[in-house]
Amino acid sequence: MEAGQAETKVVVFRVGKEEYAVSISAVQEVGPWSQPTPVPEAPPMVEGVINLRGDIIPVMDLGRLFRTARSKDLADSKTIVMEVDGHRAGFVVDDVTEVQTVSPGDVAPPSPVLRAGSHTGAMVSGIIKMGENRLVVLVDARRILAHAQLTAV
Repeated sequence: MEAGQAETKVVVFRVGKEEYAVSISAVQEVGPWSQPTPVPEAPPMVEGVINLRGDIIPVMDLGRLFRTARSKDLADSKTIVMEVDGHRAGFVVDDVTEVQTVSPGDVAPPSPVLRAGSHTGAMVSGIIKMGENRLVVLVDARRILAHAQLTAV
């Protein structure tokens, strides 16, 4: 979020012990884990593909992408389907906890230190201050999907 922007809604989710959020405009749907069909020689973060109402989409593990261990078994996980610029993919997360309205003043820009030398740092678009002691990492769906496409090539 940039200065002068209006409030926006985000979907808050957990991967391991960490909380992340993504703009609700990129979230097509949230559903229970569904076993994907494995794809030979797929990158490690790709769980496989699923048939979502006639469209075949890749399903990727955000825990692997963020280099953090998920805290739930796959059977208890959720899948967030994101779509940006006509590109769609499912992302496995431990849980989707809430939808929040965020004011621009509640979002701090990410420090350049977060971006240095980190493949995931470029995916961080801000840090949301939710209450006194709660910080949620705001990730950019466009960058996550772009990274997923680069990884899958």
